[in-house]
Amino acid sequence: MTSLAHTPRSTSPERFVPIACSPKTAARFIDRVRDGWKRWQTERAIEAMPADMRKDIGWPTTDIRCQAGNR
Repeated sequence: MTSLAHTPRSTSPERFVPIACSPKTAARFIDRVRDGWKRWQTERAIEAMPADMRKDIGWPTTDIRCQAGNR
């Protein structure tokens, strides 16, 4: 199995270098991507809730007006 790695310090014009990885490493990477996607979806669902409901469950406010009023 071949994957690509980004090497920002590379002096060559090609920034993506193929590297070999084991299926176990690929599975861990896929799990991390899946977990991040689920976390992002959960955060979007919580942010879509009304402010008072988010406050009830202890979610921090993201509204700048609310943050400025608390000072």
